[in-house]
Amino acid sequence: MSSAERNYKIYDKELLAIVEALDKWQQYLLDAVEKFEVWTNHKNLKYFEESHKLNSQQARWYLKLQDYDFTL
Repeated sequence: MSSAERNYKIYDKELLAIVEALDKWQQYLLDAVEKFEVWTNHKNLKYFEESHKLNSQQARWYLKLQDYDFTL
């Protein structure tokens, strides 16, 4: 993590980890036939599945995540 990323709130760090993992495995996950699961122990991430106001960083991540068919 960069020095700026270390200052993120915990739910942003958790979402960043998911985004980074999906980027790493995108060649397998983008064309997946079935929906896949992302397991996490942070209930805060359920917040991102609902309509709400996002900051600019979260909005960019949200747009990246829309390419994948997964459940949290």
